[in-house]
Amino acid sequence: MKHLCLRTLFFVLVFSLFLSSFSIASFANSLEKDEHKAQAIEFMKRISSSLPEYQAWEDASIKFKANLYSPESESVTALLYDVENKDTGFCGYLIMDYSSRLVLEFSAGISPYNEYLDLYKIKKFEKIKPEKVSLVYTPGTYAIKVKLIDQKDEKLYYFTEDPKVSINIKTPKPPAANKKSITPLGTDVHYKAISGVPDYAWTYGCIPTAIANVIGYWDSHGYSNLVTGLVISMIDEINNRLIAIAGNNATNSAIPGATQGYCRASGRYPSNFTVTNIWSPSYSQMQVEIDANRPCLVGFGSSGPYGATHMTAGVGYYYDDAFPSEKYVIVHDAWGSTPVDCQRLWSSSYNDFIAKIVP
Repeated sequence: MKHLCLRTLFFVLVFSLFLSSFSIASFANSLEKDEHKAQAIEFMKRISSSLPEYQAWEDASIKFKANLYSPESESVTALLYDVENKDTGFCGYLIMDYSSRLVLEFSAGISPYNEYLDLYKIKKFEKIKPEKVSLVYTPGTYAIKVKLIDQKDEKLYYFTEDPKVSINIKTPKPPAANKKSITPLGTDVHYKAISGVPDYAWTYGCIPTAIANVIGYWDSHGYSNLVTGLVISMIDEINNRLIAIAGNNATNSAIPGATQGYCRASGRYPSNFTVTNIWSPSYSQMQVEIDANRPCLVGFGSSGPYGATHMTAGVGYYYDDAFPSEKYVIVHDAWGSTPVDCQRLWSSSYNDFIAKIVP
């Protein structure tokens, strides 16, 4: 009986130590999340005082939405927060890198992980109930990692570009700021966004769609013969030109020939449009194009906090001299689920390419 009591006491002590270590780990994790949230709040307040378009964030609160995971592992790589104004309601989101605590992406619109993903899961898995769903963050090609019941492996679905599921959501306009006057930008804040650049829906691939977004801009800015029919016909022609040059539509080196070939074709502008690829560009090289009111292609490589490659139309930039490591590029990335003017952190480790398109 004595041995039984000692054995029972031993197991109780071991179990207590296990619970204690679990509680400590949980507390540490909770404390770390609180620190991330505090930094997200600080960023939100800074943006609201820097950019007039984000004044609704001044009286807003941060709400943790979800963990975002790496495509290759079970580790949390980023945190998704919703921004809610007490008067106007939902007014944006931000995604923070878990390790560096830098904000990787923010917008006054709705994150694709909200309503769009909910509708996608209903349509995609209406007859099958997934056992596990993890949210995955890559450069604008938002994904989910799904494990179905009775299946050993997880499968990655880039839900914003799944051609088998059609979802149409009208992106609501950001709420108007309830301020009587607009505070002008300080001299240490640098911001410019080109208006009038289309954000066409992803068609055939990210490169032909990004090129079409820039061509669509020039069509309404002095070169009206560029888009004379359906937008899909324009993207189809660009896509075919890319394939004719490179054998596919995903090779950056084919961009100048395909773009110039389209713009200079018979009946368009044979003496205009010079397209130049720049690999490993500096932030200032992108900035020069935006300052000249020329949208450009901006590529995201498969490194840094991201796990896939993507091409976008760069339409603007934002940075504050007081935070030199946080420089943003405003992009149109062609996903119907993404806010039109989405701001993403620029880094030389993954912003590996731009293409200048000069009429």
